[in-house]
Amino acid sequence: MNLATCPHPAANPHLADPSYDNVTTLPTRTPFARTLAQQLVAFWPRASTLMLIDLDGFTAVNSSLGQAAGDEILRQFTQRLRNLAPQRAMLGRLGSDEFALLLPGHPDLHAAARMATQIRSALDTPFDLPGGELLLSACIGIASCPAHGVDDASLIQCASIALRQAKQQGRDVCCFYANPTAPAIRAR
Repeated sequence: MNLATCPHPAANPHLADPSYDNVTTLPTRTPFARTLAQQLVAFWPRASTLMLIDLDGFTAVNSSLGQAAGDEILRQFTQRLRNLAPQRAMLGRLGSDEFALLLPGHPDLHAAARMATQIRSALDTPFDLPGGELLLSACIGIASCPAHGVDDASLIQCASIALRQAKQQGRDVCCFYANPTAPAIRAR
């Protein structure tokens, strides 16, 4: 299942489906995790890479400009992710401004770092809003299966830890998961 290019089956926002986010039409946390688990099994023993992406300062922007502007930012960012995602990639919206990108059968962490750079570079183009343009950045946490986790829950947990490490270092930072006893690998 290619979630990067597969549109929501019922793109009408009036038809509520908890499996899909009404703003971005991406799968929500539970269906994304379920499909993630299936993809990890399907591509085993080849490695897969999970990236968690969080828009820096989104909550403040959403509060100050309003939910309609926030929703428009989320829609535009989703489209940018879809444009960058490789063919087999899976996208999901896990929370308010947290997105997931799975690169199944993608063992090259250098390529993952390049993808993270592309995502962050895509944010160099301002978001076009009714009140004007707005620039945002993102923090990204990256984990790989089987190196960091062999199932959906452990891989999401490791990518979440890497994302938290990136956010602690500031804005526009990407971190790979590192064992808590080992120093984190940081990409700028």
